[in-house]
Amino acid sequence: IRDWSHYDEMMLQLSRDAGNIAFCGVGGALLLWASAAWLSLAPAPTPLALVATIMGGFLLSIFVASARRGLLMPR
Repeated sequence: IRDWSHYDEMMLQLSRDAGNIAFCGVGGALLLWASAAWLSLAPAPTPLALVATIMGGFLLSIFVASARRGLLMPR
């Protein structure tokens, strides 16, 4: 948040898009995982698995948001 004053408009919107994608994607995945664990269909998530899921989801969302803006196209 402290670096947002140095972002231009595109990077600011890209950061917001990635955060929204990560929140919805990881939230949905963790909801399904927790529901499956409650129904004894899957093991309960460990703290390390939660951290890995959140960080992996955010990394994936950065690529998705960048691709939606056309930033992954070769020159």
